Amino acid sequence: MPAMNSGFDRLRNQLASRCSRTACESMRDKLLEAALDLLLSEGIQAFTQAGVAKRAGVRQSHLTYYFPTRSQLLMAVVEAGTAAVLQELGGYDVALPPDLALFRDRMAQHVSDTRMPRLMLALVVASEEDQALKNWKAELDAQFQSRMHEALLHYGWRTSSDELNFFHISLIGIAVQNLARSTPESATDAKKYFGMAFERLLASSSRVRASKTLDDAPAQARARQGTEGGTQA
Repeated sequence: MPAMNSGFDRLRNQLASRCSRTACESMRDKLLEAALDLLLSEGIQAFTQAGVAKRAGVRQSHLTYYFPTRSQLLMAVVEAGTAAVLQELGGYDVALPPDLALFRDRMAQHVSDTRMPRLMLALVVASEEDQALKNWKAELDAQFQSRMHEALLHYGWRTSSDELNFFHISLIGIAVQNLARSTPESATDAKKYFGMAFERLLASSSRVRASKTLDDAPAQARARQGTEGGTQA
């Protein structure tokens, strides 16, 4: 399926803008770009230090200078990809969308994009050989839930940790199922089921004063309309 204009696209554009075939402002960026391309195109089985160095067109010693182990290289790639997605949910230099409906639609795009679950599954597989990766993934999960909690408060919704955890688990299942099928139909289904999960999260949440003045009533109405119709790309 075609790549979407998401945080991943901006990440790759940022890396590519600093790197070319003749020069690279940052060797680390060049290695990360090569590692991301290799992991997304060929999977975790092909993700070796030698393979990444070859893809980047450098000696393996250059790669191990920046990333001494395969696990450290994988963590750097997943961290860059996760940061790009989390930026879309507000934070760093990207503001939250102006209303809840746009926030919901932006999340739906990421859930229907197969690149993030591909990275996370690679991390899960690799973590079977490195306990440190398991601990690091748990930190990423906590970071996502914290960002979601802050975003919902921004729009005037408070939810429990259990409900956020359930929502997160639901998103993982939806994204992995979409990755397994990888068809236009599965992407449409992923957006629909995400909408159902999001609606359930709101139904289990309580209304509070928004952390910023927002016109939440029409935003919520649009969010619910999108849920009922299955948000279209």
